[in-house]
Amino acid sequence: MSEPILNEYAFPSPDDIASHYKGMSLLDYFAAHELLTEYEQSETHYPPRLAEALGGPRPTGNWDTNAVEFFKWDATIRAKMRYIRAQAMLKVRAEI
Repeated sequence: MSEPILNEYAFPSPDDIASHYKGMSLLDYFAAHELLTEYEQSETHYPPRLAEALGGPRPTGNWDTNAVEFFKWDATIRAKMRYIRAQAMLKVRAEI
């Protein structure tokens, strides 16, 4: 069996149409569709050690006093979670 391509293109375009753009990768596709629903409840929070491991140090203040920095921190955490899960999906996909 040949070596699997773990991050092939999800929607490749023919070379004669767009040779400079090959489409979204499967990694990007899986990450975009990872919903993180367990963190959508307002009473659910990231474990502090996980949040800091993924997003870096917690911003100073709180959501009321430093909303933009908290939003950026939260977005970084969520993006990294999505890509970690997408990488796991590709790894399992290669194994089956």
